[in-house]
Amino acid sequence: MSSVFDSDDVFYDLVNLTADEWNQAVATELDYTVEDLREIITVRGLAISDTRARIEVDRNIIAGLAEIQQEDDKDNVMEYNGSPNDDVLYRATLLDKFTVTINGGGEEVSSIALTGKILVGIDFSGGDFAYSYFCHCEFYNCVFDNAGMENMVISNCTFTRCSFNKVDFTSTAISRSRFFETNLDNSAFDYTCISDCSLVVSSFNDTSFIQSKILYSGFSDSEGMNSDWKDTDIIQCSFSNTQLTNCDFKRATLVDDMFLRVDLTECDFSSVTVTCLTVTMCEVPEEFQELFEVNHLLYSPAVFEWEPTPTDVDDEDIDVIDFNEEEDEEDDEDRPW
Repeated sequence: MSSVFDSDDVFYDLVNLTADEWNQAVATELDYTVEDLREIITVRGLAISDTRARIEVDRNIIAGLAEIQQEDDKDNVMEYNGSPNDDVLYRATLLDKFTVTINGGGEEVSSIALTGKILVGIDFSGGDFAYSYFCHCEFYNCVFDNAGMENMVISNCTFTRCSFNKVDFTSTAISRSRFFETNLDNSAFDYTCISDCSLVVSSFNDTSFIQSKILYSGFSDSEGMNSDWKDTDIIQCSFSNTQLTNCDFKRATLVDDMFLRVDLTECDFSSVTVTCLTVTMCEVPEEFQELFEVNHLLYSPAVFEWEPTPTDVDDEDIDVIDFNEEEDEEDDEDRPW
């Protein structure tokens, strides 16, 4: 493979090469070691041109790649049966590179599976990633605009300086992932489950999170104006230095969340359930200030710092000392008369 970014078969290489092979090819193309490349994209020190490798992702291409892999699997089986060899047995199979569903009595490849790969400067705009699986991948300066990413599983991934404008994440599960300087504007996270994630210096303006579950996640130094959170459970999350102007939280459930220096002006908290919130230095709409004040009165930590009421004690068990009497005796001794 002469160039990762110029090859016509870049998608084939992305799916079929092992993580080590792919990462080494990308690092060599950029004139780094794999270890240096990981460090550089983490600290945002990698400068690349706006020219990206364009990868078309659609069902027909995925099906074609799967057919090639199925033939490779058959060859591997024949080679292993002819001369048993652990290396042959260990070779990546269809299940390592694609997600497979069972329809009736047959198997159908529905999408791709990427594990442990570094992707730099790739344009996936308009791609069909529905039902795909991303695990332990690192994406730097990649574009997914207008892509279909519904019903995916995204786990332990990092997205740095990426763009997800107008992306459909409906019913996707996203866990232990990090979005840094990433654009998520105009996207749909409806019916999703987002857990243990962080979104830093990013934007999610005009984005919807309708009827989703957002757990143990953090939003900091970001902008999410006009976003829609109706009927969503937001549990043990933190929002700091974030713009949430004109957001819709109707019928949402907020439990044990922290809002620090958050602009909540013009937000709608109608029929919201609030429990144990920490709201500090935030701008809250006047019509909903009472909601947060009641929350503070009910769940302020000061309530639980009160000392317990002493138990009843029998008066007969107490030795009463008259301190005034002792003082009087001492005073009598000191008097000259």
